[in-house]
Amino acid sequence: MSLSNLVPKIRTTTNSLFIRLFASFLIVIVILVSFTYFSLSYSKNKVRDEVIRYNTLNLKATTDSYEKEFELVKNLLLNLYFNENVQLMYADGRSVNYEIADKTVKDIRQITTNPRLYLNNVIIYYKKASLVLDASSFTQDSIFFNKFYSSKEYPLAFWQGQFQSDEHFRVYAPSNFYDIPFVNDYNLLGRAFPVVVKNNWAPDFYMAAFLDVKKNVPGVPPVHQRQFFHTGRGRPRAVRLLRGRHPRDAAGLRQREGVRQEGQQLLFLP
Repeated sequence: MSLSNLVPKIRTTTNSLFIRLFASFLIVIVILVSFTYFSLSYSKNKVRDEVIRYNTLNLKATTDSYEKEFELVKNLLLNLYFNENVQLMYADGRSVNYEIADKTVKDIRQITTNPRLYLNNVIIYYKKASLVLDASSFTQDSIFFNKFYSSKEYPLAFWQGQFQSDEHFRVYAPSNFYDIPFVNDYNLLGRAFPVVVKNNWAPDFYMAAFLDVKKNVPGVPPVHQRQFFHTGRGRPRAVRLLRGRHPRDAAGLRQREGVRQEGQQLLFLP
């Protein structure tokens, strides 16, 4: 074989070998990229499913714990209706028996100091005497709701309007409550859920408990992790709000019966 014929043959063989090596290299790269892509996709879906599962379990535990706590507070206030001092205050009508009022305040204080109830305060509001008793004092309703336990969301008119409401148990959205001894001097007393309880047999007075938001009810995550709800007659008994930084994490919840999405919130209707 002549040298002139050998050189082109070597050159062709070299080019063919390079092409095969390059093609093999590309195949390996494609396989690695495909494997990485499918691995990441699977991991992402797996993590998302776990997040949804965790959020669902967490939400259920939170709502169950709160509902048990609200039910406990409701029963506690209903029992308080049968307290002797409470009934004596009601029987006095427009007059105020200061000795009985002082005993009633002590009874209320005994309830609020129970650490397992997570209460910020409890009030008894007598319509005829325009009198409010809480854990520390008894005073006129206008003074109490405008100065001693003031809230922008729940002013005096709101509490007066509860006497006309036909709802006997209702939990309202949380609000900040302030002590305002002087003009523009706001002392934060806490943030709480108002829980109103009324009795058909005693329409001229009712009770309200204030469940402290910052105190952790058993089974409820820390306060910065939760947003909550509102209950009432004539609408869903409980509407629970779930707000997350990544709404897609709760995609699986949207398919559940009784779940409705509004913006970045999921509303859970029992």
